[in-house]
This record gives sequence, structure tokens and C-alpha cells, in this order.
Amino acid sequence: MRWWKVKTMKLVIGSSEEILNALLKTDVQKVCGRRAIVKCTRAARVDEFISAACDEDFDLAIFIAPGNLLSDPQQPLDASSLDGAVRVVRTIKSRRSCPILAISPEPEWGPALGEAGVDCFLVLPVNPADLEGAISRCLGGVLEKGADGAVAAEAGWIQADPLALQAH
Repeated sequence: MRWWKVKTMKLVIGSSEEILNALLKTDVQKVCGRRAIVKCTRAARVDEFISAACDEDFDLAIFIAPGNLLSDPQQPLDASSLDGAVRVVRTIKSRRSCPILAISPEPEWGPALGEAGVDCFLVLPVNPADLEGAISRCLGGVLEKGADGAVAAEAGWIQADPLALQAH
């Protein structure tokens, strides 16, 4: 056993597809490696995603649009249209500076979502190397702080087998 200094990296995923959520969390953990343990919150509905992304201090938000977030039956806002997706991003960015990675099968949505505040945009189907690169760019500052100890209050010491850290 060795002592490792790791950061908890907080991730929120806006998608109603559990398999996709699990794959995204796995890719984020792969990018973080031994530098951080990923704590993931999943939101299946638009209102849940906005609330989670705005109310907590997340290190990364991943947003799958269009149609991957269910509509709130009480609210007219949904993410199945470009205008709805832009409003979701603008709402989150007006309250938090959390990086947002948007993934969509609609390549023409990229410029509008970028203007709304998305930090990285990928088109489905996504090449795994491109996804890992986008996650790395979005988390660059967060992971560097954790690795060099600049954010000691957020990082903790754990005793763990290095291989066990990779398994989670």
C-alpha cells in the first residue's frame, strides 16, 4: 500500500440514458487517472440538470442534446430544440463557471452552443480519443491544481493500492 494525494472531481451528466452515463463517467475517471476520484451526479430531466449544475460546485458538466434529457412536465423548457439547449447552457453559465461539454448528433448546433458558453462541443458518434481530449481540456485546470497540491483543502490523503484506484 502507498499513500496517494487525490482530489474529488465532481461531475454532473445531463442524460436519461444510463448506459451512456456510465460510459461517460468511466471516460472521465480514465482521464483523471490517479489524480482524482470522480463523484458523479446524473440528471435525467432538464430541470434536474439545471438545478444540479447551478446549485452545486461541479468541476464538469456533460450535456447530451437534443432529446437526451426528459422535459419537466411543469416547465415549458426542454432541450430537444437548439433554442432549448442554448437556454439550458446560458442558465447554467449565468450562475456557475463550471466547464460544459456538449455532445450532439447535430453538428450545426456547435456554433450556437459555443456562443452560449459551452467549453467543448463534440458530434455523435464520438471518437473515444476525441472525447478523452475534450474532457482533458475541460478539466485541465482542475486536475493540475489537484496534482501539484495548490488546492490542499480540497485534496485528501488516502491509502490505496494504485491498481485499485484505476478499477473504480
